[in-house]
Amino acid sequence: MKLTSAPKLKASMSESPLYRVMGVGLTDKIFLLGHDSSLPLNEPFAVSSMQDAVDALGANTDSPLLMGLLEAYYSGARDIWLVATAPLDEYEPDIEERDSAYYEQYRDRLNATYDMLKYWDIAQITVPLEAPFNSTVDFLGPLINYCVEAFVLSGEVHLGIMGTRGIVDNDTVEALINDPRLGLDDDGQSILGEAGKFVSIFLGDGTYQLKELPMHHTSSVAAGVAGEMSQLPFDRGMTFRKLRNIINITGTDLSRENINRLAEARLNPVGRNILGRRGNPFEVVCFTDNTVAWDGSDFWSTVATRLVSAVSMEIRSLGHRRLGSIGYDLFRSEVEDYLLNLADGNIIRGYDLYIERDPVERGRVYVNVVLEPYFGIREIRVGTVVGPGQ
Repeated sequence: MKLTSAPKLKASMSESPLYRVMGVGLTDKIFLLGHDSSLPLNEPFAVSSMQDAVDALGANTDSPLLMGLLEAYYSGARDIWLVATAPLDEYEPDIEERDSAYYEQYRDRLNATYDMLKYWDIAQITVPLEAPFNSTVDFLGPLINYCVEAFVLSGEVHLGIMGTRGIVDNDTVEALINDPRLGLDDDGQSILGEAGKFVSIFLGDGTYQLKELPMHHTSSVAAGVAGEMSQLPFDRGMTFRKLRNIINITGTDLSRENINRLAEARLNPVGRNILGRRGNPFEVVCFTDNTVAWDGSDFWSTVATRLVSAVSMEIRSLGHRRLGSIGYDLFRSEVEDYLLNLADGNIIRGYDLYIERDPVERGRVYVNVVLEPYFGIREIRVGTVVGPGQ
């Protein structure tokens, strides 16, 4: 790990800090998607060293992918992958100059990335940078479709984090809560249906202060939220979680009524807490952490989605190591030990476990877990198939 500045660093960046160790499994795996011309398009890049990643991106502070990397890293993420979705010459930094044609081109680029990425059995949190919920083009639908298709193909739960761009204040609340994508169909059911559990939308731009950069910069809070979320215990959510490195929000504070209305619409406003409203910097919090799941869903919160993702991934990992030979009894014992450790660690209140071998394919096992979380009164059901080809 380099402790001094690399020769490729641009003048706009100061010497690199003492980067901490990156590593698989230290936090949730985050995939950041965005514009960049230093990396090959649609080839996931694992960040094993922050300094090496900064060098690979040319230390170009004009790159949204580099800025998203820094925002996520300094928010706590330590298991990060980068995917260059579009070349940098297609990026428009001024949000006032972006039109429908610009966003349509970026949406098409992202769709090509999703088509590739859905076959990767890796991501736990995916953040399409600079793909705002409140743009003139729908970025929500493609992100949900990607998460659903990845789940169908791999059995792993992928959580998409989406942000907004521009000022979110009391004057813009009506347009957000009345967005037709969040509405009901003719039968009174959520248009997004069950698939909404895979995506969470956080509203607002924040002013970041990062160690390498001599100037503050304003960006969506999405990457920062993902970084904070990635290192939380599975029984902790983002509600009233302070977003480190964000000095302040853009725009004015939302009223308590509008914060509640946005939460009821399953959107997550970000703003200053009481200390922040008194003028103190670095007092920006998420007021809620809803997914856009339908009303009454067990997966109304990112906490539930992350918990299910972690349990499913661990069970499948145990299965890959033990099944296919004489390891069924050992697999069952290790799954029980894993769930018992979650209960002993107060991550869950309790669980029920049902494991059944396929009568024909003996290496295939059907696992059904009923989790009793601390953060809600409803049980959460996890169904996983482990075995050859799964």
